[in-house]
Amino acid sequence: MIAFLMVIEDESIRNKLTEVYELHNKKLIYIANNILHDKYEAEDAVQEALIKISEYIEFKTNTKSGGSGALSVPVYEQEYDYYCGPASVQMVVKYEKGIKYSQDTLASDMNTNSSDGTYVYKVTDELNSKIGANSFQYIDIFDGVLENDILYSIDHDCPLIYQANRNDLEGYVTDGGHFIVGYGYEWYASGASGYSNAFYIDSYGGSSGGGYPLGTHSIGMADLEDAIDNHADYYIRKYASN
Repeated sequence: MIAFLMVIEDESIRNKLTEVYELHNKKLIYIANNILHDKYEAEDAVQEALIKISEYIEFKTNTKSGGSGALSVPVYEQEYDYYCGPASVQMVVKYEKGIKYSQDTLASDMNTNSSDGTYVYKVTDELNSKIGANSFQYIDIFDGVLENDILYSIDHDCPLIYQANRNDLEGYVTDGGHFIVGYGYEWYASGASGYSNAFYIDSYGGSSGGGYPLGTHSIGMADLEDAIDNHADYYIRKYASN
């Protein structure tokens, strides 16, 4: 065993760096000596560098962090197959203002219809009309950073609305656009590994072929991004001037 590496407590890290030193020490010392012009200082420099590398690896693999947030958004069932937009707005407005507008009223305001459903800009306009100007904005998935927007919105007490492809969500077997309400998130990191999930509410209470989606769900952040990208690329977040 190489003596100077014995100070490394983690056996797996120590063994790996021992292997690196045995394979490459002559080359590393040669490079260091070309810089320092002193063989003994070069050997010390290589040893110190490997110890620093071991400390960094140990720090990264032992560092653990995480966070979560969830808003108490009410769950409302959409009253018609094409009312996911009105139902989503109904839930968000109820949470933000404490007022429960009828889905028919919201659908009329947004020109919701059975052919086109509801356009995302109409949803955004209705949210801003009912909650306050510049409360929400719709974002193209390629213009925003979804995970950051989710954390920012939820941490500022503001639900989101995602326009996603149904077949990428739990309980569906067919493609098509569908509005869902984002009410929370969780993430955890440990070294180079970890996970991040988003929580959402689905308003559809019928049978979709894959189950009954009505209620709360969890989805990986990357999977949610794919679901949005696989439809029209838009989601609605808390307004941010920058």
